Amino acid sequence: LMPFPTIEFRTHTNCNNWGYIYYSKPVVHINNKCMIDEVIRMRRQKIRDVSFGSLHELSHLFDKPDWNFDGEALANIKIPFILYEQGFKVYLNKDVELNYYNYADELYKEHGRLDNIKGLFCSSLAAKITEITYTIGWEPVSKTFKNFPNINSQSKVEKFEIFIQKLTEYSNKDVFKMFTDAEWDSVISNLSK
Repeated sequence: LMPFPTIEFRTHTNCNNWGYIYYSKPVVHINNKCMIDEVIRMRRQKIRDVSFGSLHELSHLFDKPDWNFDGEALANIKIPFILYEQGFKVYLNKDVELNYYNYADELYKEHGRLDNIKGLFCSSLAAKITEITYTIGWEPVSKTFKNFPNINSQSKVEKFEIFIQKLTEYSNKDVFKMFTDAEWDSVISNLSK
C-alpha cells in the first residue's frame, strides 16, 4: 500500500545529490542531469528498467523515522522486493543489470561484503539482508516492516537488533546466526558511528 495517494517528482538543477525526499511529504527531488541521463539510458536500452536511483528514492517514502536504523540501507533493502514482485530489472551502473536473483552478488562485487566493505556500508548491508531473503523469503521481511514497534528512543544498533529479532520471529529461523561474527561486528561498528 502506498503511503500517499499521489507522488510528485521534481527535478532541480542545483541539487548536489542524485535525489532526496523529506519524510512525510510525497515529493521525490532528483538532480536534473541525473534524471535526464537516466531516462535517455532507459529509452535506449528498451527494457523494463525502472531506474535504481528512482526506486531508491521512492522507497524512502515508506521509511518510518522512529525505527530507521539506516535509511540508505533500508531504501536499498526495499528494491529487491520490487524486483522480485514485479520482475523488473534495474541497472546499478551502465552495464550491470540487477534482478532479484543477482542483486546481493552484484552489490557485493561493487561494495564488498560486510566483513570487507570497499564501498558503501548501506549497500553491503542491503546485500546481506537480500541474501538472507534467499533463505527466509520475503514474507518475514514484509511482516517486519508492517509490524515494527515504535522504538523512537533506541539507538541505531538497538533498532537493527530488533529488526533482526523480528525477522527471526516471523521466519522461525535464527537470522542472527546468518551473520558471521565479522559481519555482525561490522554492522554494529558502522551503526555506532
